[in-house]
Amino acid sequence: MVTGQTGVVGLALFDIRNPHHANIMKGANRVALAHGYALLVVDMEESVSQEQKLLEMLSMRVDALIVSALIPDATVDWLAGQGKPVSFVGRLPRNDIAQVATDGFMAASMLGRYLIGQGAKRVAYVGSGRSRWNAARLDGLKSVLAEADLEPMVFDAGFPNFTSGTRIASSVFWGRERPDAVVACNDLVALGMMAEAKAMGVNIPQDVGIVGFDNIPSSLYVDPPLTTVDMRSEDLGEAAMRQVLANMATFPEREGNILLEPRLLIRQSVQRASMR
Repeated sequence: MVTGQTGVVGLALFDIRNPHHANIMKGANRVALAHGYALLVVDMEESVSQEQKLLEMLSMRVDALIVSALIPDATVDWLAGQGKPVSFVGRLPRNDIAQVATDGFMAASMLGRYLIGQGAKRVAYVGSGRSRWNAARLDGLKSVLAEADLEPMVFDAGFPNFTSGTRIASSVFWGRERPDAVVACNDLVALGMMAEAKAMGVNIPQDVGIVGFDNIPSSLYVDPPLTTVDMRSEDLGEAAMRQVLANMATFPEREGNILLEPRLLIRQSVQRASMR
């Protein structure tokens, strides 16, 4: 049994500027305060070289850890063996760390079915190959497209942020075959592509439809409003905090993993192919 000594839970975020991660923090903090705990947050700033050093410094100051960040397998191994409760936001191919995630395969399947229903025949997926969640989203999209004898055009944007969306846009919109619709791996990449589309004279949704994941606030206010999947960021934060607090009372025994269902939000960034 672990008895809290600091009254603090640590939260490591990949990029606090990303509203998805900021909302995870908001949900976690809400539950922490309700249970008399404080939240100590570390912004990893999209670092892939300093992540374990930052986590080690954070771990020394807290009773438990929540991690929502891009970390290599060696750092996951360290987390599993560092002797205090951990909740990982996302899915890992192992069972020795508690996990909380939203079903990315289901989310991408929802988007794929919607786009097929809108008449899309050429669908591009703009992913982030370095992100653990990318494979589930790509697999979900591929599975649904295969039912219609379709296969996605796949692009890798690198880091899943706005700038990456602007940089990949020309390759997607002006490649050998322009897609009917683009599934961006998150809303920030989608918004970056939409901004660049305007500069290039590509009309959304008249020329190309675009969709994303996360339902960040700006996805509703961009023109046109972005069709997206709500990955329930605040709910993830709340669930992770409840999980890690429960596991503090039973450590090293822990509760099972948590998988949330996504919600499709249809807006105006996709137009029926027959109307183009």
